[in-house]
Amino acid sequence: VVTLTPGEQKIAVAWAAINGAVSYNLNWSNTAGYSAQIENVAGQQVSSGSTEFSFIHAPLEAGVNHTYTIEAVDADGNAIVSTPKTASALPLSCPIKDTTLNQPQNLLAYYSFDGNLEDSVGDFDLTATGDSIVYGDGCANGTSGYFDGDGGYAYNVDFNDSNVSEVADGSWTIAFWVNADEDMNKFASMVSTTSVPEESWGKGFQIDVTDNLRPRLFACKRAVDCAEEANTENYDNTMTAPREKALKLGEWTHIAVTMDNQTAVMYLDGEEVISQSGLVTEFKRLKVGLNRWEQQPWKGYLDELMIFGDALTANEVLTVYNNVLPAKPENLLVVNQTYSQLQISWDTLEGIDEYRVYYSETDIVNENSPYFTVIGTNSLLFSGTSGEQTYTFAVAGINILGIGELSNPQSGTVREQDCGLIVNCYFAELPTTPIKTSKNDTVLFYNSSEYQGWNNTKRSDKTTGIRIEIWTTNHASGRKSANSPSNTPIVEINSNKEGSLYQDITVEPGETLDWSFVYRSRDPRYNATVALELGAPDAEVEVGQYTTKDWQTFSGQYTVPSGVTTLRVRFSGVEDSYDSGSYGHLLDLVSFSKSGNETGSATIIQ
Repeated sequence: VVTLTPGEQKIAVAWAAINGAVSYNLNWSNTAGYSAQIENVAGQQVSSGSTEFSFIHAPLEAGVNHTYTIEAVDADGNAIVSTPKTASALPLSCPIKDTTLNQPQNLLAYYSFDGNLEDSVGDFDLTATGDSIVYGDGCANGTSGYFDGDGGYAYNVDFNDSNVSEVADGSWTIAFWVNADEDMNKFASMVSTTSVPEESWGKGFQIDVTDNLRPRLFACKRAVDCAEEANTENYDNTMTAPREKALKLGEWTHIAVTMDNQTAVMYLDGEEVISQSGLVTEFKRLKVGLNRWEQQPWKGYLDELMIFGDALTANEVLTVYNNVLPAKPENLLVVNQTYSQLQISWDTLEGIDEYRVYYSETDIVNENSPYFTVIGTNSLLFSGTSGEQTYTFAVAGINILGIGELSNPQSGTVREQDCGLIVNCYFAELPTTPIKTSKNDTVLFYNSSEYQGWNNTKRSDKTTGIRIEIWTTNHASGRKSANSPSNTPIVEINSNKEGSLYQDITVEPGETLDWSFVYRSRDPRYNATVALELGAPDAEVEVGQYTTKDWQTFSGQYTVPSGVTTLRVRFSGVEDSYDSGSYGHLLDLVSFSKSGNETGSATIIQ
């Protein structure tokens, strides 16, 4: 009795043993007008003494009726024929995923089995033996190679250690998709790297399945070839996936094996399932669909065979399995770290360690713009390419599959220093490590003695040692961002500490200075007042008080008194300018320069 069981693009033909039969032939025909006989079908099952036989007929077009008979042949060549049975294959049903392949980078060889055996990235096309490799729809990408188990396979004798230095060092990765038939024989191999009848065992290896369809790496077989070279006391020759990770019939599985320093790792569907050290391998040739001994051909689908010249990381294997380019980076931020540098940062993408930062001197930036490569971090300090210039930036993540979607663009301006005699006029040149930060790291505190150019004291008694408080461009107060016109960090002159910020500059008696600064109340809903005091150190005189709610630029001129060569520039919060409590005053862009466009140079006076 013959039983037909339809599956996706296949029909399983099963029958019971017939007394006296020493072999069986399978005859089939379909309504499309094709017919054939497969002689000695299930020969391995017969020789092993089975009483139930099966054969998977694939790949078949869904919905087309196929009619089968089985001939049972005895030792004298006499045959009896079963009653014909008819069935049609089911349509292919793939998991919901994007099956358009994002081809990985740095491939040595890539076989897509899209109707041929070509290597689409190199010069290692495969040659087929026999006619047992055909092509059918698959769930990985396009068509898949189907190996019918009749002994035919594909090979390339030039893919070997002598010709391919990238694998000769013992560091490589092989990845592919498979879908095994139910009548697969044990030790049937997807990939092997030697021909024992022609080249002996050597250190060739194979990736095969056990009798219960557990994927396995069978490395260098014989101690005489491998033990002396192994980097462990006892070399091993097999690495087999756990029982629960056996291939599931009728399901597509992604298999990847990496090798580095005689340690192999196997991944199934992107997940590491086993690793093993002390394995020795080499490539004498490349064979697909047959084991080293040139027995036990693969039966089922194989697709998207990729060979890399190094051991992929776990994250890279997962990326190849998921077939997903990096996501779009979010929250790109461009701020002035100093007057002449832009700090560019963005949210880290999970699993992504490499980025491209594209830039343009126009408001248009794209994949054709110049770029910097950033590895291991999510920020870049950009100094510009020519003087004062506004740049537009965008960021993209990079993984083994390629470059992801660009972030939304952001712009920033690299400025030339315009502070005149003032050091650190943008308050952006910060010590390496603050003594304290706010919970969200948007407010930074520094010792006055460590801060570039500026000192902080109490206004009333000039007590030193008051911390300098810097707000980053991400901080907000009074329901409004604290970003200043310079888009750089800013300083707060505290009220509850009677804050008074000063810097000493070198001047000449009698010269006229142009001065300016940008100022805002900490809470822009209310007016606040800051005083500017100028004069010899500890003899400063108030030259004016300046009141505003939001950012405003104040400017004026000052003539240096006789006998003064060191001028102290002091800004002090005016007490009770509003009911502020701890609220203070925000200052930025302080400039003092010689009148008449003679800017002079800034010097730090200790």
